[in-house]
Amino acid sequence: MRCTSIAKKALADLGYPNAVSGKGQIQLAKDLKAADRKTLTSLLKKSGMVLLDKEKSQLFEAIDLTLDELLHKTVAPSPDIIPQLIEKQVNESYQKLTHLIAEVKGISMDHYVLISRIEVVKEKLIYEDLNLSALAVKLGFKNRSTLAYQFKKVTGLSPTFYKVLRKKRFKEAI
Repeated sequence: MRCTSIAKKALADLGYPNAVSGKGQIQLAKDLKAADRKTLTSLLKKSGMVLLDKEKSQLFEAIDLTLDELLHKTVAPSPDIIPQLIEKQVNESYQKLTHLIAEVKGISMDHYVLISRIEVVKEKLIYEDLNLSALAVKLGFKNRSTLAYQFKKVTGLSPTFYKVLRKKRFKEAI
């Protein structure tokens, strides 16, 4: 939300006030002028964001959707082969995919896969009654301890504390 607001304000300041936003994307009624594109790219970069052309945006979305599908299978594939499965599904080279992820997210593909796996763990902790051992098997972690370690490394919280915290916040919201 914050990113979209920053981008929409920058576009309005450049004379593109009717930007329509979606999930991490903004559509314009007219094409950006070259000078405006350069200015916008600079403004976004200062805020830690990147301007993608339509082709890169579509490729990143395909990567993201493929990864999400792989991680939501009954048993997710080993994290070691996920990059090759994505490469095959989106029909692009590993090098191009890793470069795009680094450009968009500023991290390696392996780290992006790990973060995505942890997001699925967070989701499963809240909405499904699975213990950490079952989640570890389901998402390709070596064991419960490795899952807990990676979860804390990525989120700063233990899985148990995260689950308690989310349930508490959910109850307060009701």
